[in-house]
Amino acid sequence: MGVGLFVLGIFGTIIHMSSVTEQSLVTQVALLYHQLDLGAYVRPADLDLVATAGVIAHVVNYAVWLYVAVRRWNSGKRAMWCAAVGAVIAVAITLAVVTAAMFAHPEVIDWFANGAPAPSPTPTQ
Repeated sequence: MGVGLFVLGIFGTIIHMSSVTEQSLVTQVALLYHQLDLGAYVRPADLDLVATAGVIAHVVNYAVWLYVAVRRWNSGKRAMWCAAVGAVIAVAITLAVVTAAMFAHPEVIDWFANGAPAPSPTPTQ
């Protein structure tokens, strides 16, 4: 069962890695700009560093927990929990990277700090 979870974890890691690539982050934040009506989206200069850090963090996370699980299996201990912990950490990494990408834009920070602008009143007839 534990081996199966780590095989499944490979696919989960690939999916998480694809969600923190630079192009994916650009798409996600540009969609956020459109939904919040923040104007034209401008890609920040540091976005490639954030994306690279996210991809590397996912690979390291998977490798560390696979290593821990193999060590535990070799010593006759239970290791299924390692896959679950790795999955939870992968979700946290993805959330941290996407949040960092969003908050690299001052407009998004202003929107969260000040709230949504009040809708303009519509004339009644």
